[in-house]
Amino acid sequence: TKPGTMSQKRAAFGSFHSDNVEDMIKDDGWKPPAEPADVASPAEASTPAAVEFGRKAKDLFLLDPDWVFVNHGAFGSPLRTSFESANRWRVHAERQPLRFIDRELFPHMVRSLKLMSKTIDCKPTDLALVPNATLALNAVFDSVPLTSKDSIFYLDCTYNSVKKMIRAACERTGATHVQKDLPFPLPAGSEKDAIVQTVESSLPEGCKLAVFDQVTSNEGLVMPVRELVEACHRRNILVLIDAAHGLGCVDSFAVSGIGAEYVAGNCHKWYSSVRGAGFLYVNHERLGSIAGVHEAAGGGGKKQKLAPMVC
Repeated sequence: TKPGTMSQKRAAFGSFHSDNVEDMIKDDGWKPPAEPADVASPAEASTPAAVEFGRKAKDLFLLDPDWVFVNHGAFGSPLRTSFESANRWRVHAERQPLRFIDRELFPHMVRSLKLMSKTIDCKPTDLALVPNATLALNAVFDSVPLTSKDSIFYLDCTYNSVKKMIRAACERTGATHVQKDLPFPLPAGSEKDAIVQTVESSLPEGCKLAVFDQVTSNEGLVMPVRELVEACHRRNILVLIDAAHGLGCVDSFAVSGIGAEYVAGNCHKWYSSVRGAGFLYVNHERLGSIAGVHEAAGGGGKKQKLAPMVC
């Protein structure tokens, strides 16, 4: 099979000389295309597998050497090699834009998505690449079926813009939002238990969705997300994890170990990719209800779940 094509020959996707993204993702025999020669990283530009923290690590970034950059969690800073690789892709695309968009883009999207699914430990069919966690979070709030009998639960340490999304979703649907304050300062040595107990005792009746940060933005608190998910599932409550600060920050980041229905994250913060790279994981059983299903350019009634969100 030619790399970048289906193991079984199928018609091109609409007017594109490419297979459908969703079909390529599902095809176990699909072979990824090789990187174009003008995009492949030169050997001397590779990032070492292990890096010593401190001044030596600054050489891997484009940061001003006269400053100590302490707010990496705000807008991130790409690795020098990530920045240079992205620029090579931009140049490659603009040299032959029709060729790139019409014939190369979709297979390389699938290649990236499958690589990312291995990185965060999930099925590629349950993953979407998105510009950032904000878009991913909004997609979930637009998708969860809420009524005036339902509520959304969240904590006081939830990121402020996410609180606004929650309130907007409730205003739109008639649902209520319930905020619970954590008992700061948390007891030393038993922070995890205090958080879980507070949540378990505060989940309201009729709660449809609970929203938790994996790492809180203001406090830098690593939340016991697995335990919180289990507590919510005992009450049949869906869980959305805002993992904007998770990838590259917490040890062994894996959505399979979280267990939530939805996980939204960024790659440009602690993972040090270029900006404009994020992801949305959706449990396979919830895929049919997620926003982002629309009539794609291929026409003919062929809709793509999640995949168009990468465009």
